[in-house]
Amino acid sequence: MKQQNGFSLIELLIVIAIASLLAGASVVAFQKNNGGHRAALAVVAALRERRATAARLNPTEKATRLQAFAAPPVTMDFTDPDSTRPINAEATTLEPPAAGATAGTWNFSYEGEPIQLPRGWRVATDASDLNGIPVMANAPLTASIAYDHEGKIPAAWLPNPTPAPGFIESPVPAIYITDGKEARAIACHPTGLIELWTYSPQEGWKGDHGRAGA
Repeated sequence: MKQQNGFSLIELLIVIAIASLLAGASVVAFQKNNGGHRAALAVVAALRERRATAARLNPTEKATRLQAFAAPPVTMDFTDPDSTRPINAEATTLEPPAAGATAGTWNFSYEGEPIQLPRGWRVATDASDLNGIPVMANAPLTASIAYDHEGKIPAAWLPNPTPAPGFIESPVPAIYITDGKEARAIACHPTGLIELWTYSPQEGWKGDHGRAGA
C-alpha cells in the first residue's frame, strides 16, 4: 500500500495562525493608507458643500445692489469645528452693514455634524502641525477658505500671484491634513477646482495625476 502524506492538525493550526497574522497586518496597513484618502474626501465634501451654499445664498448681485451693499463671501474655518458644519441656507440671513460700510454680515444657521476625520488625522492650522512635512512652494497652507456668489475664491483670499521658482501657475491656497507621518493637501483653485496631493516620506509630494510637487 502507498503511504499517504498529509498535514497534521498542529501543522494546519500553525498555517492558519500565520495566515491570520498576515491578513491582520494587511488590514492595518490598508486602514492606515486608506485613512488619508478618507480624510481628504471628507475635506473635499465640506468644501464643495460650502461652495454650493455660497452660490445658493447669493446667486446674483442684483438684490444686493438694490440694497446698496454687497454680500461678503461665505467662509469655512477649519480651526472652528462649528464652521465646518453644513449651512442651512433657508435659515441663514444677511444683515445690512453699519453706516459707512459696504459689506453686510451673514448670520449663518448651521445644521448637522462638523467635519470628522479618521482617527489620528487632523487639519494643519500652521506649518508646525505638519511635524516636519514640507509645505509645497506653490500651495501655501491655509486653514480657511471663502467663496463668493459665483463659487469662486475672492482675490483677497488668494496668495501672492507670483509663481514660486520652478512653477508656471500662480500659487493657490491648500488645506493640509496629516497623521504626523503621511499628509494630504487639498489645493483650492480660484475657479472652484480642487486638486489632491499626497505626501509620503519615500516619494515626497505627488499630485493625483502623477505630478510632483516641491
